[in-house]
Amino acid sequence: MMKPILFSLTLVFTTLACFAQDYYGNNRKQWLQKAEQYKPKLIITEKKPLKVVDIVPDTQSFQKYKAVDVSPIDSLYSMPFRLKKEITIDFGEHLTGYFSFSVRSTGLAALRFKLTFGEVPSEVAVSFDSYKEGLSRAWLQDEVVSVMYVPQTVTLPRRLAFRYIKIELLGSSPYYDFNIHDMKCMAQTSAQNIPEELPQAVDPMIRKIDRVGLNTLKECLRGWSEKRSASLDRGFISGSSWQQLFLQAVRPYKTVFVFVGRIERPERISVGYSN
Repeated sequence: MMKPILFSLTLVFTTLACFAQDYYGNNRKQWLQKAEQYKPKLIITEKKPLKVVDIVPDTQSFQKYKAVDVSPIDSLYSMPFRLKKEITIDFGEHLTGYFSFSVRSTGLAALRFKLTFGEVPSEVAVSFDSYKEGLSRAWLQDEVVSVMYVPQTVTLPRRLAFRYIKIELLGSSPYYDFNIHDMKCMAQTSAQNIPEELPQAVDPMIRKIDRVGLNTLKECLRGWSEKRSASLDRGFISGSSWQQLFLQAVRPYKTVFVFVGRIERPERISVGYSN
């Protein structure tokens, strides 16, 4: 009785071991080398804010808020920020990259700021503090920054997708003035070519949609097609099927080298199509 049981168990474990083998283990290094060979080069462009704006309610605007011009950005750099407490700046275009700013002061007191980044005006107008949904709160684009020594240049380590930034002063000395200056974003993309615009005969609304779509795609293109779990994560819209389709169409074989080179359980790969 025991021999058939032992034989059955041996057969089961042998079968499981065979299925668990990595049949592509010898090829992974070669595939990853090919992926590295085809890896696109990141284009880094320094972008600076254009102006100071107010975000005001407006029932006719998208999500009920709009940006109203206040002054050129130089007006912010020339005045003590301690008197402002809160301000919103506009880069004039959507960017994906790393934000930095510099601080200079007449004293040695530490400073603390809250920075809120928005792709549209409503994202800097409505506080994230009441957020209670299932997506991690950490995905939302706001940061508390402490500046312990001045002068200092601060670069946020997180890659961000935004056009507007609201800067709030949370802590400062009542005895010293300070200035914020040299704000900039090191925008990143691997898109090298600007596609031709649609012909003039095309409906104007379709032309606008195409222009916005191409800019969105530009903001998403980096080393390889990154898929994250939130649209606010640095400029990639995970639910945008047309972008995914386009990325696979323009770089089919190159993307495959990365995919098969990194997949850990090839027996679990599934392929699906959606209309």
